[in-house]
Amino acid sequence: MACNSGIRAAAGAIVVLLDDDMEALPGFLAAHSHAHDGPAQRAVVGAAPIVVGPDSPPFVRYMADGFRKRLERLAQPGYQLRFRDAYTGNFSARRDTLLAVGGFDETFRVYGHEDYELALRLQEAGVELAYRADACAYQHYEKSFAAFA
Repeated sequence: MACNSGIRAAAGAIVVLLDDDMEALPGFLAAHSHAHDGPAQRAVVGAAPIVVGPDSPPFVRYMADGFRKRLERLAQPGYQLRFRDAYTGNFSARRDTLLAVGGFDETFRVYGHEDYELALRLQEAGVELAYRADACAYQHYEKSFAAFA
């Protein structure tokens, strides 16, 4: 609901979504903006590597390794993103496109997969899903295994 409220209130043509545990790097907004150049309707997933420090617990290290592998797959030349590759913690799309597909499904009341569902509807509407490694924001992942489960 909060994302939909932000999308509706936005004044710009491109909406960039960034989760609260993300730290955008220099060039982040420019990379998202340039990804929308041209006539194609596009939704863009930016890189979101998980920060691992010396005190990071094993679960965070495990999640970071899995996500690193995912980002490597997305960055492969010619890789075609599918809806289940998408996440909206670092994401951009045209505001009018998001509104046209109805934004996020507000019947999702608990954590998880609302981004896949949105990406599926975007794909069904003919929107290309794209990955941009240069639209990078570090994720400061602090969930424990119990919180994740």
